[in-house]
Amino acid sequence: RVRERVCEREKGNMVEVTSFILRWLYLSKMIRNVAEIQTLPYQPHAHHYQPYQHFQHDPEAVWRDQSLRGILSYPPGTQRLYAMDALRIELVQQLARRLRECDSIMKTTILNSDSAEPKSTLN
Repeated sequence: RVRERVCEREKGNMVEVTSFILRWLYLSKMIRNVAEIQTLPYQPHAHHYQPYQHFQHDPEAVWRDQSLRGILSYPPGTQRLYAMDALRIELVQQLARRLRECDSIMKTTILNSDSAEPKSTLN
């Protein structure tokens, strides 16, 4: 039973790690195309808009859309580059925080399962 709970948590972590990798690759591709990003129009209030209707059921598409809108809310130049870097740093911090939480849960689950098992005594 404990292993089932641990496996369920591990599946959730796999999804989060996969999401992190997809988002990281998206931002990395954006940074590789920095010249193109700098030519996109400045939209100071773009990050306040709701995601497009067809993105509603795809969290990754919503995240990409909001990220791009957030970046475009800065004028071309250094500020836009800082915005992209800030998104990457935020991703890493979110993943690190989640991994620490998972480690803590795993340790607690393992400790609780170890203390619940009867111990044999040797004569």
